[in-house]
Amino acid sequence: MAIIIVSVICTIFAISLIVYMPKSKIFLSQVEQKNSKGYYIIRRKKVYKNIANVMFVCSIFILWFAIGESSTPNDAIVILLLGIFYIIIGLLFILSQLFERIEYNDCEISQYRVFRKHPKTILWNNTISIKLHNMGPFLELNSSVEKIFVDLRDDNTSAFALLKFIQDKVKDKKIILID
Repeated sequence: MAIIIVSVICTIFAISLIVYMPKSKIFLSQVEQKNSKGYYIIRRKKVYKNIANVMFVCSIFILWFAIGESSTPNDAIVILLLGIFYIIIGLLFILSQLFERIEYNDCEISQYRVFRKHPKTILWNNTISIKLHNMGPFLELNSSVEKIFVDLRDDNTSAFALLKFIQDKVKDKKIILID
């Protein structure tokens, strides 16, 4: 009986997330934005939202399979844990979508990550080197203290806007192209 209750609760949770995500403002606008503090923001691509949706749909099928098709309680528990695992993976993709971002303005660039308390920040004046890696492609910004990697695969318009901004802002540094 407890397996059925947990399966139903997890299924309702997964369905509510699938319904909520298309209405959320954070998932609608993924192009470069400017916030109220004057920072330009680059977020991850929408593909993470789609992967999270797939994880939630898989978890719904797995959880309902745990209710209907499991022959022993041990099978039901294993299938239930697998469904909960898919929900957790989907939530990690949503957290990545919500909290991972690059913010920059005239003074600095900051990188926010999901499991990092404080962002990595580099002042434009303290930038030692700028490398554009062709393999990713990704941009590497180095200072004497921090190193920031900017993934350029996500959104071409935001990436090119950032590259143009860096070129205008840090005129005394050359952008090194690495294959």
